[in-house]
Amino acid sequence: GAGNATMSGSDNIGIGSTTLNGNTTGNNNLGLGVSVLSINTIGNNNVSTEYAGIMSGSGSLVKIGAGTLAILGTNIHTGGTIVSNGMLGGVGVLTGLVSVASGGALSPGTNGVGMLTVGSVTLNSGATFAIQLGGTNAADYSRLAVSSGSISLGDSVLSLSLTNGFMAKTGNSFTVIRNDPNNPVTGKFACGSRLRMLGIPGSFLVNYAGGAGNDVVLQYWADGTVMVIQ
Repeated sequence: GAGNATMSGSDNIGIGSTTLNGNTTGNNNLGLGVSVLSINTIGNNNVSTEYAGIMSGSGSLVKIGAGTLAILGTNIHTGGTIVSNGMLGGVGVLTGLVSVASGGALSPGTNGVGMLTVGSVTLNSGATFAIQLGGTNAADYSRLAVSSGSISLGDSVLSLSLTNGFMAKTGNSFTVIRNDPNNPVTGKFACGSRLRMLGIPGSFLVNYAGGAGNDVVLQYWADGTVMVIQ
């Protein structure tokens, strides 16, 4: 139904499809069975939909609607998560595959900081990976952790924004995707190996084999800086 929905207790969704419309909040546990649960975040007044419970079973989660869905709990459903529209974020866990379609966005964290953990991730062409940088400490910027599967970037859009008055300095680095060490990153962002932000006198170099070898690491270099490679 439409409007505001608050979930509590425990629920089971069997075979078929179920759609929750409106601004939904809850911390209940959902057994998805073999069903498809669609959460439609209408995004009225930019209000995020938050889910702090546990989804389990072999069903799938589909994020639809223009708003934001923040995942706060540890979810173990095996049917994967699809972001068809709007934005998926939060600091919880989705143990399966997260696939972001063209027009959808993945933005780890809440209020610009924090880490979202997924099993594997596919960002399709036209999808957006949105990161906010509020400092150089890991706790000050948004991050994605991929625990066990693959990363496919698919020529998606890398979007950066600075928060809390932070201004990057030459050499500052940010591990925005912490990857499973056994699976290299497949593909690149549409920006390739360098991203410039409007109004910032420099650029971010994008390393797709950084950190422990398979992480995605951004490093800022001010214009005019001479890089010495040894």
